[in-house]
Amino acid sequence: MRILNLVCAGFGCLCGLSSVNLFALPGEALSLNAGLELYHDNNLFRSDKGAEQSDLITAFFVEAAVDKQISRQRLLLEARLSDNRYRHNDRLDYQGRSVAGEWRWAIASEFKGNISLMV
Repeated sequence: MRILNLVCAGFGCLCGLSSVNLFALPGEALSLNAGLELYHDNNLFRSDKGAEQSDLITAFFVEAAVDKQISRQRLLLEARLSDNRYRHNDRLDYQGRSVAGEWRWAIASEFKGNISLMV
């Protein structure tokens, strides 16, 4: 697969921003990002030589992340929405979404762990 990947984080293509950190306090941050990716796949269905089909895939995404430190604990949350479009094979178009969270906990110096969930 040959990939042409153009990523514009934080609406970079539109207004020149790379990312937005709304809270700059130590141990706390909220970031909002958006991007556009262009992919060219020269063998979309992984066919045998001579039967290949190529396509251009356009993917737009929006994501938000929270990183919050609370004493020795740390809470991480991420959410992402994406819209993927194929130029010639529109039956493959899809919208995706994902949510992930992680709690990095600690009790004293001896007991530490992570609990995470991705949907």
